[in-house]
Amino acid sequence: MLLEGIISIISLSIGILLCVILIYLLHHHKKEESSTFFLMLIVSILVWATAFMFEIIASSENLMMLFAKIQYIGVSLVPVAWFSFCSIYAGKFDNMVRGRLFYLLTIIPILTIILVFTNESHGLIWSKIDFSDIGVYKILTPIHGTWFWIHTTYSYLLIATGSLLIIWKSLSISSTHTKRSILLISAVVLPWIANILYLLKIMKSDYTAPAFVASISLLFLGVYGYKLVNVIPIARNIVVEGLDDAVVVLDKNYRVVDMNPSAERLLEISTDKAIGLEASQVFDRCPEVIDLCRPKKSEKRSICIKEKNGSIKYYDVKASPLYDKSKRILGRLIVIRDITEIKQTESELKEKIEELERYKKVTVGRELKMIELKKQIEELQRKLSGGGDVPVF
Repeated sequence: MLLEGIISIISLSIGILLCVILIYLLHHHKKEESSTFFLMLIVSILVWATAFMFEIIASSENLMMLFAKIQYIGVSLVPVAWFSFCSIYAGKFDNMVRGRLFYLLTIIPILTIILVFTNESHGLIWSKIDFSDIGVYKILTPIHGTWFWIHTTYSYLLIATGSLLIIWKSLSISSTHTKRSILLISAVVLPWIANILYLLKIMKSDYTAPAFVASISLLFLGVYGYKLVNVIPIARNIVVEGLDDAVVVLDKNYRVVDMNPSAERLLEISTDKAIGLEASQVFDRCPEVIDLCRPKKSEKRSICIKEKNGSIKYYDVKASPLYDKSKRILGRLIVIRDITEIKQTESELKEKIEELERYKKVTVGRELKMIELKKQIEELQRKLSGGGDVPVF
C-alpha cells in the first residue's frame, strides 16, 4: 500500500512536469487552429493532476475536500476540451465546435463545478464522504450522488466520441504514416485502460489523470511533432502513390506534410525526412517552385533543372490551394510533371519544320528561275526570227 501511494505521487508529479513542458512547446504551434483546444486540454489535465496530488498529501480532511473540489474544475472541462480538439483534428463537427456548440458543451461542466463547491447543501455530487488509506496517505472515497452520474455519463460520451474520431482519422491515414497512426491510437486507448482498471478495482489508486498526461504527450507528438494537421486527410484523397507526377503537400506555414514516391525521387529526399521541413529546404534544387507556394490562387509555371550528369530536364509545376469545408486555406498542393520528352519532341518538330522551309525556298526559287529563263529564251528567239514564232528547244 505504501508503494502504491508513492507511485501515485511520483506519476502525478511527472504528469504535472510534462503538462508544463507541453504548454511551453505548444507556444511554437499557436498558429494551428487546434492549438487553442489542445491548450485547454493540457491546462484542464494540469489542474486535475495538481489538485489530485495535493489531495493525497494534504494534512487534514478539510484540505483534502478543498483540493478534491478544485480537482473537479479540470475533471469537468477535460471531456469538452478532448472532444473539441478531436473534432478539429478529424474535421468532423469542427464548424459547430468553433461556434455555439462549444458553449453548449460547457453547460453541464459549469453546473457540475457549481454543484461540487456547494455539495454540502444538496449532496448531488457526493451523498456521503469517506476516506481510505493508501499507505501513509489518504484519498477521498465518497458515495456519489445523482448529478455525479449525469456528469459522468456526459463525460464518457464526449470522450468516447472524440476517441472514435481520432481512431477513424488515424485509420484513414495512408500506410506512409503508420507510426503516427499507432501514436494517435495509443493516445486514445491509454486513458480508457487506466480508468477501466480503476473501476474494476484492479488498481486502488486512480491513474486516469497520469494516463491522460501520457495521452496528450502522444497526441502532441503525433499531431504537432509529425506535423499531422488537417491537411493530411484532405490531400491524401488526391495523392496517389503510383502517380508519375511528383506531388508535395504543404501546410499553411509552408512546411512539407506529405509527398509521394515520385516526389521522393525528384527531390532526392525521403518522405520521413522531408516532413516538417520548410519548402525552401526541400525545393533547393528548383527554387522557382518556392515562388509558387505563396500566392493564394492556383499558379502554373514551366521550369528546367540541370541534372548531375549535365542533362537538362523540363517540368510543368502547378501549385493549388487546399481548402477545408469552410473555404479556409489549409495548405498548398504542388504537382510537378516531367515534360522533358514533350520538350524534346517539340524541338525535333521545330527543326523539321525549319528544314522544310529551307528546302521549300530552294525548290520554289529554282522553279521560278527556270520559268524566267524560258521567257528570256523565247524573247531572244523571237528577236532572232524577226518576230515570228520560233520553237523553243
